[in-house]
Order: sequence, then C-alpha cells, then structure tokens
Amino acid sequence: AGATIHLVLRLRGGCFIAGAKVLMAGNISMDIEKIKENDSVMTYNMVNKQLEPHLVKKMIKVFANELCIITTEDNENIVCTAAHPIYCVNKERWCCVEALPGDIHKTPE
Repeated sequence: AGATIHLVLRLRGGCFIAGAKVLMAGNISMDIEKIKENDSVMTYNMVNKQLEPHLVKKMIKVFANELCIITTEDNENIVCTAAHPIYCVNKERWCCVEALPGDIHKTPE
C-alpha cells in the first residue's frame, strides 16, 4: 500500500508524510498537510546559522510506494522518501538514504 506524501523542495527534492510537523513563524508547530501557500515557515539559513521565516510559494502532493524511517539519536522518527535530504550534523553535509550518482558510500567493516 502506498501513501499520499507532501513534497518539500530543497536540493534534490523529497517528501514527508501527512502528520509531519513543520515549525511555523511564531514558533508554532503545524502538520505539513495543513500548510497553505503564503504561510510562513521557519527555515535554517546555513550561512547565518540561524532560523528565519520564509513564505510557502507552492504545495504539491504526490503518491509514493516506498518510504523510509530514520531514527534519530534521541529516538525520534523521521518518515520520508529515500531521496529526501536530511542535514547530518556529524557529517556537516546533506545526506539521504537513497544513493544517487556521485554519492560515495562505505559499508561498515
């Protein structure tokens, strides 16, 4: 069975499922499927190293057959498509589950 997911365009693209919480302006948490065009979401500015508000320009819903669950070190789960970029603090770069051309992966020894 598939799931309806909500597209978040950033770098390579990728999607989150309904119910994923998004930090809005005013420090309010909202389910991703309730966000509308012109809502103000908080984004992280990598240059200034701070959160800042940005307006949502467009919402797109897509259907996906496969999702992955990423568990953080504090046991929080992130459910998204394999191509969704996640910033990995310990690697200081954007990563995703899905290997794409140019990605270099090592298997544990």
